[in-house]
Amino acid sequence: MMQTFSLKWFTLYYFLLGIIFIGTGGTWLFYPGRLNRYINEKTTAEKHPPLFKSVLKYFLVFTIPTLILSFFPFSWVELLFSLWCLFMIYVLGSFLLNWEQVRPALVSRQEKMRANARLAGAIMVSAGLVMFLLCYQLLSQNLGS
Repeated sequence: MMQTFSLKWFTLYYFLLGIIFIGTGGTWLFYPGRLNRYINEKTTAEKHPPLFKSVLKYFLVFTIPTLILSFFPFSWVELLFSLWCLFMIYVLGSFLLNWEQVRPALVSRQEKMRANARLAGAIMVSAGLVMFLLCYQLLSQNLGS
């Protein structure tokens, strides 16, 4: 029962994260001006971007069950993936907590923002492909047995 639910959860989670990462990363890679405009708008405000906070909040909400379900059945791949997600939440959360220090740094590096957006997009596209590979590995491993 729990193993079946865990299989369905990870399959759906990997697949959806793959779509989100490839879609967002592709947008940043091929249209970096959109991210630049958003960052430019938000660096003028004193508060951190609410979109970043919402994304982190929902990422955490979905990572906690992922961490728990990685033990049913125990899988190193799913456990490492869950820990990677928690690490990413920590890093991005510290970025938001230190917004007062990050904001001036973003303003001073406007000329490099386009290249950074493309790099972040390429990283997200490759992470999305890894999500699809994890989904495929999970399905082939469990359908073969």
